[in-house]
Amino acid sequence: MPKNRYIDEKEKINGGAFQIARKIFESDLWLWKPASWKIVWIYILGKVNHESKKGFERGEGYFNFSEEIRRIGNDITYNNIREFLRWSRMNKMINTKRTTRGIRLQVLNYNKYQTLNNYKNTTQNTTQNTSQTQAKHKPNTPINKNDKNDNNEKNPIVSASPPPEFSFKKYINDLLINKRRDFQIIGTFFQNRKLNYETKAQADIALRRHLKAANQLKEFSKKQIKWAVGEAEDQYPRMWTLETLIKLLCK
Repeated sequence: MPKNRYIDEKEKINGGAFQIARKIFESDLWLWKPASWKIVWIYILGKVNHESKKGFERGEGYFNFSEEIRRIGNDITYNNIREFLRWSRMNKMINTKRTTRGIRLQVLNYNKYQTLNNYKNTTQNTTQNTSQTQAKHKPNTPINKNDKNDNNEKNPIVSASPPPEFSFKKYINDLLINKRRDFQIIGTFFQNRKLNYETKAQADIALRRHLKAANQLKEFSKKQIKWAVGEAEDQYPRMWTLETLIKLLCK
């Protein structure tokens, strides 16, 4: 079979296509949020308009999630959707406007991330030698030249918005509202100790550093942990850790 044969019209896939940039794997949505949120986000990206029509611009669409929930996933709850919408609005991924029958939703930066020319080309130029191509190629490039030939205005590309600039205050707030209690405990620890990290990588290292102790502290009530924090502040001001709380609670 030829390497770059054209697909017969009968073999072409109906319904168009959308694509998610590999940058999503580095985002807070992928790393820290519930798996159900990723499914809702993919559903939204696939359902908004690929072109302007019927009163909606590209990247906009109408949703009635109370009716559509069964098409999103049998284990997705309306609360999952509501929490994701709130978080994604806060992170400037979407805008929403409530209507009488549902919501009008806009994916922000849609045009930027669905335009193929905004992605780096990984196809080898015939005028370049192999070493030049390898030097310019980046392993996380999301599309190639063949994709560009196969996907045009009939199949526009949609990509997830990149994460916003790092804010440790927001990082703590996300931990405090996370469903995982060990994350909430670590967020409270960061807050009480008035710690500050300049990058997400630094904060993630600190998070992993305290996960074991936070998991042990899950067995204690909020009242017990609050008491231990008070004792730690009195005995070891600005020096205590989550391990210190465990020692105080278990002595």
